[in-house]
Amino acid sequence: MDYETQEGKINSKMNEFDGRLKTIQARLDVLEVPEWRKITTWVSIAALAISASIAAFTVWNELETGLKSDQDQLSNIVSQLTEIDLAQAELLASTENIAATRNAGISLSNQRVVLLHAADRVVERLDDTVSPQELAILGAAYYQSSQLDRAQFYWELLARKARTRSDKASAWRSLGNLYFIKGEAHVADARSAFSEAFDALKNPESLYDVNGSIEILNQWAANEAAHGNSQQALEVIKKGEALLEVLPCYPSRVYAVSSMAQTLESVALVDAAGRPLLMKLRQRELSRCPALFAQPSPGPRR
Repeated sequence: MDYETQEGKINSKMNEFDGRLKTIQARLDVLEVPEWRKITTWVSIAALAISASIAAFTVWNELETGLKSDQDQLSNIVSQLTEIDLAQAELLASTENIAATRNAGISLSNQRVVLLHAADRVVERLDDTVSPQELAILGAAYYQSSQLDRAQFYWELLARKARTRSDKASAWRSLGNLYFIKGEAHVADARSAFSEAFDALKNPESLYDVNGSIEILNQWAANEAAHGNSQQALEVIKKGEALLEVLPCYPSRVYAVSSMAQTLESVALVDAAGRPLLMKLRQRELSRCPALFAQPSPGPRR
């Protein structure tokens, strides 16, 4: 199977998963869940857990017996890892028995570990033919398993092999978040990684790049604030505010501004400089894009 065919299969599968994630999100948005739906949800989650378990065993067996090519094996492993992510998301969306939910979550986590060990063996043989999408998913899976060094390995590999600006930005942003999580000793590396991610998207005429750059800066600033680095957080937010100048009054702007405001609220708790910047941001957005940010007027009194 050639590289382009492999990449096309992965993208097709990810589009399928995206639709299922939207279904999960819709469940999360429901505040009152009927009893019949609770039962149906739990049955579907249990089926996913069993399916993932069988798939993990099948992948390992194929790896041992050589029944499939390395690329087919890796594609299958990545697909099953994403199935596990979806199953765990559906667990979070359910309101079933807490103990049963926890046990199913543990089972899924164990299956992820089995699949990741199998993936490592295949990646060693494939070397340069592993696609960026596969590297990104493997890094995320190791991150979710709290194996940060292995996640770092795959994301650094992705940063080196990235063929597009978005792949490169995604890799460096993931590394930035990971370095911040590793602690104060890695803050300099985290800032360098976020800077690389920001530099990867530098086309001011592309709304995709502008939105992506703002999202990167928002994550960077939020990490700085979480580490108590309020001044650095404010400096990063100011870069994001400058990018807002070229962003139209589209719905995506609401998300960008909300993320900035949330970080500024965190900074304002420990640094007085955050409060006026927060008020200025809100006033400016209300003036610039009133249809997006105006509060609805109260209805008539009865």
